[in-house]
Amino acid sequence: MRPSRLVLENFGPYRARAEVDFSRLGPIFLVWGKTGSGKTSLFDAMTYALYGKAAGARDGLERQLCSHYAKPGERPIVEFEFSLGAESFKAVRSPPHQRVNRKGVTAEAPAEAALYRREGREWVIVADKITEVDEAVRARLGLSADEFSKIILLPQGEFQRFLEMDSGERVGILEKLFPVDLHDAVAELARQRAKAAAEEQRRIGQEILRLRAELEGAPADGGAVGGPAAAAESPEEALARLVSAEAAAEAERSAALDALLKAEAAFRVAKEAAERSANAARAAARLAALEAGLDAAAARRGTIARARAAAGAAPALDR
Repeated sequence: MRPSRLVLENFGPYRARAEVDFSRLGPIFLVWGKTGSGKTSLFDAMTYALYGKAAGARDGLERQLCSHYAKPGERPIVEFEFSLGAESFKAVRSPPHQRVNRKGVTAEAPAEAALYRREGREWVIVADKITEVDEAVRARLGLSADEFSKIILLPQGEFQRFLEMDSGERVGILEKLFPVDLHDAVAELARQRAKAAAEEQRRIGQEILRLRAELEGAPADGGAVGGPAAAAESPEEALARLVSAEAAAEAERSAALDALLKAEAAFRVAKEAAERSANAARAAARLAALEAGLDAAAARRGTIARARAAAGAAPALDR
């Protein structure tokens, strides 16, 4: 999945309509800003647009996503456009918010959701009910909201949860990201073909031994051996046919082994990609931790600067 465009209005700290056009950025970009500047709200908006939930530890706080500066009746909305392979989608959601009904009484408006797919220049509705949108997103992304927040977003402090999972849970998550199922299928097919080829080769070998034994005991005048079946095909012809079949079985076994080696090579590539992804996630978590300490570092630099300035007055004080 690659983000294309994000629109927020009355969502979190974004009171007025705000738009982020990711398509103008390169393949790798950095969302940077001081603590409290609204970086996390962008990722909250993406997660909420897709799953109707806040990311990570903020899950369950969906009723607080509406901007505190919004007035009753002003509808919060999130639009998230993204691409999956050759297809483009747009998820639109509105979290619960306060509105004034016809009687002039303030009441809570329920959440809304819709999912669209681009066809040409038009957006065609895929689903417009919350449960249908949730199911459509999970089916296309292949991840639940919890898995999405642990793997794709890796919010500050949440990556530790991924590291602390047991190996079975991590394998299950990584198998959803990388095509290891294709490796498993190819490897199993190669094993089956190799086993079948070995069985056929063993059967042909036994038949060759039997025919050789018959040839050694055949009459000198080339008389029929074994009845009508032998008359239709001489032992020499049967031996040649079986030798050819053995060669074909050996070739098929070699092809199956080659397929297995290629599948193992593909698996190694996927495993290396998973390791690179984990390294990138750890780097992102480290970057987030360093950014969180920017304000404290700035305060320390100010204290040091004031101390250095004050040190210049020490000789005068001594005199």
